[in-house]
Amino acid sequence: MRTPGLASLGWLTLLAPLAAGCGGSSLPGETTLVCQPACPAGTHCAAEGCVRDGAPLDLSAGSPDRGGGCDPACGGATPLCNPQQQCVACLVDVDCPAGQVCKAVGAATACVAGCSDDGRCAGNGVPLTTRCCGGQCVDTASDSGNCGACGTSCVASNATAACVESACTAGACQPGWGDCNNDPSDGCEANLRVDAANCGACATSCNLANAVAGCASGCYVAGCRFGFDDCNGNAQDGCEASVLSDAKNCGGCGAACGAVPHATVACNNARCTLSGCSLGFLDCNGDPDDGCEVNGGTDAGNCGACGKACPMGLVCRGSQCTCPMCMIPNASSLCVNNVCLLDKCNLGFANCDANDNNGCEVDVTSDKANCGACGVACPMDAPFCVDGACSQGCLMGKEPPKVCDTGNDRAGTQWVICEADCGMAWLSHAKPGGGSFHPLEICNGLGYSSWSGWAGTTGSVCGTNNGNTSCMNPGKPSFVNSPNNPNMGIDQFGPVIGNTVEWQCIK
Repeated sequence: MRTPGLASLGWLTLLAPLAAGCGGSSLPGETTLVCQPACPAGTHCAAEGCVRDGAPLDLSAGSPDRGGGCDPACGGATPLCNPQQQCVACLVDVDCPAGQVCKAVGAATACVAGCSDDGRCAGNGVPLTTRCCGGQCVDTASDSGNCGACGTSCVASNATAACVESACTAGACQPGWGDCNNDPSDGCEANLRVDAANCGACATSCNLANAVAGCASGCYVAGCRFGFDDCNGNAQDGCEASVLSDAKNCGGCGAACGAVPHATVACNNARCTLSGCSLGFLDCNGDPDDGCEVNGGTDAGNCGACGKACPMGLVCRGSQCTCPMCMIPNASSLCVNNVCLLDKCNLGFANCDANDNNGCEVDVTSDKANCGACGVACPMDAPFCVDGACSQGCLMGKEPPKVCDTGNDRAGTQWVICEADCGMAWLSHAKPGGGSFHPLEICNGLGYSSWSGWAGTTGSVCGTNNGNTSCMNPGKPSFVNSPNNPNMGIDQFGPVIGNTVEWQCIK
């Protein structure tokens, strides 16, 4: 039931403590004020009744009964009685906790989140940077929509914007983006999936040799500089092949300059050319396809030089025109009044005993007592003479032959080195079509002690299948036949194999 006459007194009755529902303690010498009903949040009980925290309650204005005017009396979650004699949670904003305001909810009122001024956002434990922005209490030290002040919004490109200590920062970048310039004003500006300067991560630059680099979640070759190409398909080394000078890729990837007779080849301005002739041979027709086609050591029409013909009755020996009966070993000779005279030693030979009758008897490219010149003996720590220089050697005093080195079998067919090291060498006929070879004799001449298996090559050079293979672009060796069964038997120079063959030398 209502308290008789209490509602009619209104708020003015709170001026008297007893009329306001305030009472004293029963303990002697001590007074404790108790308000009935209890004061709402934001107020406290004083001698004059419920007053606002920090300031006295304005009691001059009329107010509805704070709770006792409803029957039954209000309490619990709805302790206040409104003019319509309904029990409600609040009558004015001050009835609500900090961060809430009193709002109409249907016919009643309730405390809901919100604010009408900064004062409604203050309270115990609330940061001092909390402000009322747009009807809501926000901490302007951390709210990205109201950073430092109401309405100051943090926006960062390709990033989750953040507010830290009232200042905007870029925050975490979205996947695939990075803040590579460390400037929060433009957010995460680098696309790590396509930016060649920041490919996959900041400062990870795609610098590829001789190439225009691109990034697609990893570096790739977008284009090559003039004269270069990516022939191995490996982006890490860029455009590694010089198609202007690489004999394996002359003019384009895989366009290898093939072996030619008695000559070495090179690539000049994307064209295969001859870089040199074997000793004694000449390129007299200017056609690189047939190599150095003239033996200048024996050709009487090109004796020692193209177009140098020997006079009638003379022959060409050692690149020198001489009398037919002049047969001075390893030397060119002169024929004076039908007398044979030693002219000069062939390259790699010397007349160390000064006896013209036996010619140039010493091979200074391999003689360890006359290595490079007469009387130059090789010391104990380099006892072998290899190509005119003292060496420790690895193949009976010789260094391994070089890839694409060529030679001629005594049967007249040319061979070429496909691979070689101190333990083995892979040899093949030098031109498709094959021929007859003495493999053991050739291997011994190269410094290897014996030979191993052999196989047919179906007409290709340095390969077991037809195709664009050569000493510069070899296939894979396959030595399926035993050296004990040469297909052309054995002669006084050793085993003989023929008809498109390849074979292996072993140390």
